Amino acid sequence: MLNEDSGSVSIIAELASKISFATHQCDVPLIAELIVRNTGDRDLESLSLSLSTSPAVVSPRTWVIDQLKAGDEVRIKDRRVSLAGGMLANLVERMRSGLTLEVRQGETVVATRVSPLTALARNEWGGGDFTPELLAAFVMPNDLAVQRLLKEASKKLDQAGKKSSIDGYQSKSRTRSWEIVTAIWTALTAMRLTYAQPPASFETQGQKIRMSVVR
Repeated sequence: MLNEDSGSVSIIAELASKISFATHQCDVPLIAELIVRNTGDRDLESLSLSLSTSPAVVSPRTWVIDQLKAGDEVRIKDRRVSLAGGMLANLVERMRSGLTLEVRQGETVVATRVSPLTALARNEWGGGDFTPELLAAFVMPNDLAVQRLLKEASKKLDQAGKKSSIDGYQSKSRTRSWEIVTAIWTALTAMRLTYAQPPASFETQGQKIRMSVVR
């Protein structure tokens, strides 16, 4: 939770510290909470709250606050903002950005909140402290490497005298499911995969996800 006072106006915001192409594709909100509070002793009118980033990894947005009475606050309910999907899709290394929230009354700035924001590389998982469930966003069931593996598993089934189709749970048979899993594991071990250190990077949390290369 971030809170910054400037005179009689406070900006209270709960923001994500990292964004990525995965958060864009999974529609993970950047702003969890956004409040503008009048801590002064007079009513305020014709206010605007703006959001901007530099570099522009998030599209700018402005909210209009017609009136904010003394001691009162406005909770922004529509907190949806657009991430720069094209830029995030092309990032090969993480990039530092900054997010600025600014309250104006006419041309006068009455409150400002500046927060750090990191844009992760397209293939970078942010780690367990940053929306850990996003790891699933890197699963690619239609990748060519998966298709090749399933083809090899089908051959293993045929060689074992079993039905060669990879029919999942359609047979509603536990035995059949074990046959398919065993064939997939056999195909994997036949590929003679070896362990390799994570790719060179500067991450202290999370890591880069290796995408398959099929030749």
